[in-house]
Amino acid sequence: MTRRLGCKIPNAGPTPARLGIAAMASAAEEAGATSLWVPDHVVLMEEVESRYPYGENGLPRRADEDYFHPLITLAWMAAATSSVELGTAVYILPQRNAVEVAKILSSIDALSGGRVALGVGAGWCREEFEVLGADFRSRFRRLSEQLVVLRHLWRGDGEPFEGEFHTIPKGTYSLPKPANPYGPPLLVGGMAAGPLERAATLGDGWLAIVPDGSADLGEVESALAQVLELRRRAEIDRPFRTTVRLQVPAGADHREAPRSGAARLFEMGFDEVIIDPGWRSIDDAQDVIAAVRSESLD
Repeated sequence: MTRRLGCKIPNAGPTPARLGIAAMASAAEEAGATSLWVPDHVVLMEEVESRYPYGENGLPRRADEDYFHPLITLAWMAAATSSVELGTAVYILPQRNAVEVAKILSSIDALSGGRVALGVGAGWCREEFEVLGADFRSRFRRLSEQLVVLRHLWRGDGEPFEGEFHTIPKGTYSLPKPANPYGPPLLVGGMAAGPLERAATLGDGWLAIVPDGSADLGEVESALAQVLELRRRAEIDRPFRTTVRLQVPAGADHREAPRSGAARLFEMGFDEVIIDPGWRSIDDAQDVIAAVRSESLD
């Protein structure tokens, strides 16, 4: 697969108001990014027992900041761009109704000309699940079935589906169909054995994360080899992609860290690296994106 350069677009905190989500999306596309990605939370709380696995203080960010809905953000960015892929990294699918998500995603995909990708995760915050009325304990089984349900609905053939969590009667349709007959690519996020197996057997790709520069790249490389071997054994005749989200360590050079980190991850064999260009300003972020593209893609 041709190397691809992804870019994180902030949909939380003060940056969306300061720079504008549409302006950042358009600028990233102009600078050479091939995909744009946003994270997901419905609610955040000031005090929780659950601990965020990819941060030092156990929380992804402050609870009292703006956090725009990721799928609405994808639609907004689709209108501001023309060719980049638009994805979530990652969308906590077990908190949602998969039938409604299928409808929203197929609508955005059809309207954007087939430019949507859905990166999904099982979630880590039990308290957020409880606020949404979703069962935290069954999230892994629910996620696996939801991936099947999305594909089932995107086929648009009206056939029935019966699973542990979903019953879809014959003659049920959720239109429009996505632009791609098979639907948007489904990338499964996570670094443990379960997500690797789920990505290889039920997904169209794996979405890894290198958190704050603290991850052992040897472990990341080993996980990459594992998921590719699992996919080979699954003998699924569809393209499979490996994507990794590179977080910039706190205090690191926001211009140099994405450049050196992306180069290492591409050399490791990843098809796509998602960088965070810092977004100090539009011009500064464009310089970072262009530099990484020049050094790793062109």
